[in-house]
Amino acid sequence: MYSSDMEDKDFILALIISDISDDITEEERVLLKKKLAESKDAQNLYNETYDLLMSKEAEKGRAQLSNYAPVFIKAKHPVRRILDRYYIGVSVAALFIVFLSVFIINRHRESNHISKVVIPSRDSIQLALDNGTILNMGKYDMTVVGPVNENYGSAFTYHLEQNAGKTGVLYVPAGKFYQLILSDGTSVMINAATKVTFPLTFGDTREISLSGNADIEVAQNSNKPFLVHLPNSVIQVLGTRFRASTYDGKEGVSLMSGKVEYIKGKDTMMLDPGEEVFTLPGLSMKKNSFIIDDMENGIYRCENVISMEELAGLIRKYFRMDVKISKLRQNIQFHGIIEYNKPVTVLLETLKRIYGVEYTTTSNTIQIN
Repeated sequence: MYSSDMEDKDFILALIISDISDDITEEERVLLKKKLAESKDAQNLYNETYDLLMSKEAEKGRAQLSNYAPVFIKAKHPVRRILDRYYIGVSVAALFIVFLSVFIINRHRESNHISKVVIPSRDSIQLALDNGTILNMGKYDMTVVGPVNENYGSAFTYHLEQNAGKTGVLYVPAGKFYQLILSDGTSVMINAATKVTFPLTFGDTREISLSGNADIEVAQNSNKPFLVHLPNSVIQVLGTRFRASTYDGKEGVSLMSGKVEYIKGKDTMMLDPGEEVFTLPGLSMKKNSFIIDDMENGIYRCENVISMEELAGLIRKYFRMDVKISKLRQNIQFHGIIEYNKPVTVLLETLKRIYGVEYTTTSNTIQIN
């Protein structure tokens, strides 16, 4: 159990809950990683909190509370857990469950087009609906929203009725991939460690939110523009196929066909096929080029020899997994291709075969020895 004399316990618990709910700033995430690395007690607290959030009792508590009234949590950076109001008739236990399971309306971050509801699992693909339902999608390879095509997909396709709620959130953990077909027919290939928030039925515009990495092929409809909201920027789609990405504090878009307009604050940039733009806070936008065929085939070519540290960065980008490298292996120089549309074990087995490394993996971490 987590020791009661641990310093700033409440502060660390707040960071843990924010991380599990995927409602954490980059600065807070770095701080939490530091705390977890320094303290076994903090690691135990993280595991205990996660297990509680995913328990059946937590799900029941959320459902019970939704019968009474919403609970609002006021944002207080960086500790955001101050109860703003609640209704008589809800038990303290139920409030505690909801408090920990992050049934939150975070007013300073919530966009005005869709609500944020997500309780990500460490190693399973999950679909969370705004009515409190959480579905494990592990046995499916695709979710189709509404009657796009009743025969779409295969026996492993999940058909989500549009009357099941207003908003859905799909969370794909590290090392996995999943396809989502939206109600207008737009295809979203969701890559590892990515969250996509989407309406079950589009209104006058078509808008989704994304944190992570996804390849999107937009169904054409000139009367309804398609917008992808990243944490600090917006992609307005004027064409069809592109990749939207957020990772390591960066966010941007790579265009495979058609045209997109990338919007960050007051700055905009038009892209043509084969062009991409990525931004960091405080830095201006800059175009780069890429090989379209490689992106479509899920291939990254290391044209020059790269260090293991650089390879670890690419693994974080494409597979969304942290990499720890023993001192014995830090001098390895890698040259070749990374097939990121295949399991990360394909790359790791290549490293094992060529360089003689050994590796172990958890749901979101790779140790290379």
